[in-house]
Amino acid sequence: MISLPFWRVVVGGALLFLLVCTSSLASPSTQDTRNFKLAFESASKGKWEEAYAYAKQVSDLVAVDVVQWLHLRAGIDDWQAYQTFLEENGDWPGLKILRRSGEKSFSGDENPNQVVDYFSDYYPQDGFGAVRHAEALKDLQRPREASRVIRNAILSLPFSDDDLKYVIQYYPGETIPLLESRLDNLLWLDRIDEAEILLPYLKQDQQALYKARISLDAMKEGVNDLINRIPQEYISDPGLAYDRILWRDHHGHYLSALQLLLEQSSSVNDLGKPVFWASKRYRLAHELMRDGQNQFAYDIASKHFLTKNDTFHSLDWLSKSDIPTWEKKQRNSYLDLEWLAGYIALRKLNDPQRALGHFYNYYQEVIRPSYSYPSYSPVRLGRAGYWLGVAHESAGNNEDARIAYQFGARFQTSFYGQLSAEKINYPTSKTLISREPVNNRVVKMLQREKVVRAAVLFHSAGIEPYAGWFLAHQAEKLDREELAALAQIAQTHGANFSTVKIAKQGTRQGDMILDYLYPIPDLATQNLPTKPEVTLSIIRQETEFRPQAVSHKGALGLMQVLPNTGEEIADDLGIRGPIKEVLLDQEYNVQIGSAYLQVLFEEFNGVNVLVYAAYNAGPGRLNGWLKTLGKPGESTHSIIDWIEHIPYSETRNYVMRVLESITVYQHRFSERISPIRISSLL
Repeated sequence: MISLPFWRVVVGGALLFLLVCTSSLASPSTQDTRNFKLAFESASKGKWEEAYAYAKQVSDLVAVDVVQWLHLRAGIDDWQAYQTFLEENGDWPGLKILRRSGEKSFSGDENPNQVVDYFSDYYPQDGFGAVRHAEALKDLQRPREASRVIRNAILSLPFSDDDLKYVIQYYPGETIPLLESRLDNLLWLDRIDEAEILLPYLKQDQQALYKARISLDAMKEGVNDLINRIPQEYISDPGLAYDRILWRDHHGHYLSALQLLLEQSSSVNDLGKPVFWASKRYRLAHELMRDGQNQFAYDIASKHFLTKNDTFHSLDWLSKSDIPTWEKKQRNSYLDLEWLAGYIALRKLNDPQRALGHFYNYYQEVIRPSYSYPSYSPVRLGRAGYWLGVAHESAGNNEDARIAYQFGARFQTSFYGQLSAEKINYPTSKTLISREPVNNRVVKMLQREKVVRAAVLFHSAGIEPYAGWFLAHQAEKLDREELAALAQIAQTHGANFSTVKIAKQGTRQGDMILDYLYPIPDLATQNLPTKPEVTLSIIRQETEFRPQAVSHKGALGLMQVLPNTGEEIADDLGIRGPIKEVLLDQEYNVQIGSAYLQVLFEEFNGVNVLVYAAYNAGPGRLNGWLKTLGKPGESTHSIIDWIEHIPYSETRNYVMRVLESITVYQHRFSERISPIRISSLL
């Protein structure tokens, strides 16, 4: 068998160690780790007394807070317990669910001032909570505010049957005029059961429309009879058109679904709620592009009507607690569709002027910070500069192209940023090899934080997803110096998964700390068949260095190896033992995963993009794509085009993220600045 000294690495001749257990926040003792793990397992089974008993045996009493946090999120406590926990731990993660559970714990006997205070910083997330909030406001002689709470809630918040009946009976002026709007919204949100309850409250002609929509949403047969019963005044309802498109697509009526989508895409009024059409629009446009129906694809992608006069449509038809989620979806959909429309115009329709309009829209959005988006990712920013540059170059605007490429080249951790840098020989950033200084005073300060102490307990017990969640949440409110200190704490405890989570949160805030964004555990000196920068890039994209990761498809460990594949490779390597245990051992997992990667290099003749696509999607699926897409050409543009034509968005993203990571890791291993040559990796 092969032995891997996994936590040591030689980089540029210097021996680096991941400093396990040397922080002043000592790793929990074996007994504390055992008790915390038992507390978590008991809580997961709903054995709360047992969970609290184990937690109280842990030296750091934050373990008790963790069990209470789990208890409250499960909705099993009285309202005062929620109030007390939030007052003492208002900076913990997962409070949205905890608060929602807290709303359901109201008994009706609470002090109205306390109830109003509970909702002072956020909107109710549930109909029951909204009713309690409104009742408290009425008790305090604030009826107008109570009415606003109910009107907001009825738009899209979930209500139990009893709560819905109550609010309609006691707040008829606020609710009855909005019941059709609620039903409409619920169908757009695909909450069919909640919508169906509202049918008796509507007029007969309205019921005909919504009965048809409900049947369409449920993908039932025989919907034409229901559609034919809809009065003429409702037949052009945008929601009905949307539901018919989904129904046709689901039942294999692909062309008629496309035709109806195009017919509806003439105005925002015909679409009703453009944000809901966006994901379907993107998928169908991409399919049409792959099928060579380029003008059709362009029309579908470009006619999204997500903005008016460069401003996004208001989402105030939703309840306020639902709006942030859909604002994010609206912005991301706009970017995806504007980019795709620009790409089709440029690469398929040979119309660089039209493409420039779309790419400029994309660029304008990603450089505009907002409360929700203090900084777009380097991936978005690099893409903006590169494709604006390509379009300008195609239009003969060489100086504008150079300026656009310069913008893209600033984002050298991204695929298109690296392509921009190579295109104009832009100087390689020293940040690719620089080391981030860590302030020990800040480290000690953060080690006292309860969220950090809880994360250390989670990590010691092998509960990595929670450890990463807690630390990434802590990172949301930190500046660069504090981010580096927090990441150092995670790395000191051997928590590379958490290290990456922290660094990614920093990137979202505009602080890129490469030491922790691209960690280097011990792979550089191993006798593996693949280069360390390739292996690390695969691991980073697969699991972000989480050794116990298990996918919904059963892939295991750092490199997400499927058991059947793992058994074959393990047998070739002489590795024995139950395959699940073998693959969850990080040393064996890396041996087996890198050996499988080498098999793919041989199978696909060393064509990198094919290998990485096969590792993500499987060689069988890739061979199917090759039959329709053909093999990538030799030029950089033809390889980029091949990547952008991959049918699965997950695999498109995967290939680009692996390629960009290889470039970063090459520089981090060499510890010297050299020109970026990502085209040689394609």
